[in-house]
Amino acid sequence: MTTTSPSPDPASLAAHARSILSCPEGVSLVVEGAEYDLDEGVSLHDDAGTPTFFAPFGCTVDRAAGENRNALLRVTGRLDADNDVRSHVVLAGTLRVQGECCHEDTLRVVTLEIGMVSLVLTGGGHPERHLTVPTSQFRHPAHRLNRGYLHSCAQHANECHQDELLRAVALATGTPLGQLAGVTLADLRPAGVSLRWIDASGSHSREIAFPVPARNPEELAGLLSAHLHSDLC
Repeated sequence: MTTTSPSPDPASLAAHARSILSCPEGVSLVVEGAEYDLDEGVSLHDDAGTPTFFAPFGCTVDRAAGENRNALLRVTGRLDADNDVRSHVVLAGTLRVQGECCHEDTLRVVTLEIGMVSLVLTGGGHPERHLTVPTSQFRHPAHRLNRGYLHSCAQHANECHQDELLRAVALATGTPLGQLAGVTLADLRPAGVSLRWIDASGSHSREIAFPVPARNPEELAGLLSAHLHSDLC
């Protein structure tokens, strides 16, 4: 008797693909047949399902967007490095200039107006699989707090807000700041977060449950601010 595998759930495919875009490890761009690695100083972000670049003036992405070139974007994620099945997402569309922004330098804001999304799975004893992700599902607000986004948020807090995390633990536990060696946010999720720290007596952890799960990044930021430190973003 022949059996068939069930069709992948579009929402699950979209969540997986968004997670890769939100937490990229490697990025390459094909512009009308020519492949490029991202130039130095170019960063890629997920803006509600729209791939968004912050790019120096005159770089490959900037020049291609200035001419509204068609492009293929290939993104590998950080979160399946230890899995037998590896994945990446391929997005096809048109590069467009959206404006400028100022960080340390003025950068061009470029978006990829996507027309096609494909999730590519390799390994696990199976041939390479290309799974089409409906663009409406890919952009769906339900995927804003995807696994990759949550991982990136925790990493940002751990790397850029260590002082605020130390003060949060000191205030919550009564431990003098001088006795705290480090604090880590772990397992960030819409309903809560794990807080881990090391002090003079050893390693500790505490689970923080939010009274109501966050539904979007803005609510998550507000909950982290309320339960840990007001300067967390």
